[in-house]
Amino acid sequence: LLSFGSPERGRTLLRLANSFIRKSPENANVTALHVSLSNDLNQFNAEQYERESFAPITEESQKLHMPVVTLFKPTVDIDKEITDTSNAGNFDLLLIGIGSSVFEGSLLGRILGFTTKLINP
Repeated sequence: LLSFGSPERGRTLLRLANSFIRKSPENANVTALHVSLSNDLNQFNAEQYERESFAPITEESQKLHMPVVTLFKPTVDIDKEITDTSNAGNFDLLLIGIGSSVFEGSLLGRILGFTTKLINP
């Protein structure tokens, strides 16, 4: 199971998942989960938002010849939805794209942020 916020982060996580299962793809299933705040969506734009969110993942899965199951879930509690989905499914691994850091605003957060900028400008 890979959970992502931005579509490009989803593409990156899919590549990472592919590197884990490359040697035995027939025994692996990849599920991409995108959870969005339901306050930000209405019934008219939800389908379009879902298509746009999964477009890079669908494109990348075709390039990698790797089937992907997509799940889109609007919710009021993103963390709880990710936890519930991963516990309810039969997943061996959960990859999560970073949203916001729990260290943000602390000394450790400033050090990690500085190091990240050096590694990934």
